[in-house]
Amino acid sequence: MAWKIILIVAVVGFVAVASPSPALSQEKSPKWTLVDLNTLDCRTYLKMTGEERETTVAFYHGFVSGMKKEMTVNVPLLSEISDKVLDQCIDKPNEVLLKVFQENRK
Repeated sequence: MAWKIILIVAVVGFVAVASPSPALSQEKSPKWTLVDLNTLDCRTYLKMTGEERETTVAFYHGFVSGMKKEMTVNVPLLSEISDKVLDQCIDKPNEVLLKVFQENRK
């Protein structure tokens, strides 16, 4: 019987914590709702905030790793590749970002 009460309290607590309050959810709406990886260009990448750019880099590395069916990654190498992607995007802002990542991950 006691475990049922604990379970109910835990579930109610989780729902209360996980549910965004109306005030918080209205403060900041997401900028990105739909992203086409075939058209997202370097110019857009370069204009991203630091946090957006970090998230984008992590996503693209994961995406390309998945395409290549890689189960292990060399983190220092990925960091170097990220720097190369940034440099290439500065030089060619109209390039498709996915293409730049793929070229640098060969």
